[in-house]
Amino acid sequence: MKLQDLLEIPLLKNQELKFYHPVRPFMSLETIDRDFDYINKDKTTEGDDYFVVMKKDNSVAIIGVPWIREPDKREGIKIYGDVEFKHVRHLTGMQILSAGKNVVQVDLVRVPEKLKSRGWGFYLYLSLAAAGYVIISDNTQFIGGKALWKKIAERTVHGNYAVYMIDDGKVRVDDQGNPIIYTGKNIDDSELWSENTDKKYTLFALRSKL
Repeated sequence: MKLQDLLEIPLLKNQELKFYHPVRPFMSLETIDRDFDYINKDKTTEGDDYFVVMKKDNSVAIIGVPWIREPDKREGIKIYGDVEFKHVRHLTGMQILSAGKNVVQVDLVRVPEKLKSRGWGFYLYLSLAAAGYVIISDNTQFIGGKALWKKIAERTVHGNYAVYMIDDGKVRVDDQGNPIIYTGKNIDDSELWSENTDKKYTLFALRSKL
């Protein structure tokens, strides 16, 4: 099965996504241990501790901070954002990116409005890439999604992870057949995002650098 048969045509909506609250504002340690796999514990650039966990069926990833809930004093995570995924399998045309990796495609991202500028989406995606996942962008991107992928590309270009481009189900390569890394600046936005449906579109894939 080809990638274009699995994914809809990507489209940019030049508007902000209406905010949806996370599935739940708090998750107990008991629930996490039962239903989720631990992905990462780290600190933000401001020094805040955070955790990232992935549901065992790869359907949703959560980022949050250690928290004790009142009034029952139960320990867990205060959820700052979550991402729902489609689980994509057997992607012919992009084997070089997906071989031996868990591949998921973004379906819905939810981060509270007051937290959107804190970089929680960035930390969540990078944690998943560090855990061995390939994260493919959503079919439809809003302004925030576009900004997030550009930010990820710019900040990972000199590190261990990279953003690759997928056109019509195939990884974009250079003249020597090597996958091209998107830096956030090396390709004009008009070649990657469009509000029209009469041309081909680009998906993005974040993973450890090849």
